[in-house]
Amino acid sequence: MITEEEKEQPVLQESVSFIHAHQFWNELPMGTGNQTTINQTGMLKIELSSFFEEDGYVNITIGEYSFQQTTGITHHTISVSEGTEILTLAEGNCSAALGDFYIAKFTLTF
Repeated sequence: MITEEEKEQPVLQESVSFIHAHQFWNELPMGTGNQTTINQTGMLKIELSSFFEEDGYVNITIGEYSFQQTTGITHHTISVSEGTEILTLAEGNCSAALGDFYIAKFTLTF
């Protein structure tokens, strides 16, 4: 039998954070990629910040979930399982005056 005190025990959660990021310096090659394999099952929060002046983008694929962005800040939360791969691909434009960039912050809570 569970006592009232045991019912009120807080549930401890752990989390791990990591980043995929790149700054293009208007020199070839203007493409890059990052890959991470998740080793826990849990909820994955993604904050994606990016700026691409011309014809650039960042694409993030997490299992079967995928999204693409040019410029802006977006937030996503998805459920992932152990073994899920995160793939980040980006392409910039070497004729742009400003350097294109993206920062993808991931936090996995399990």
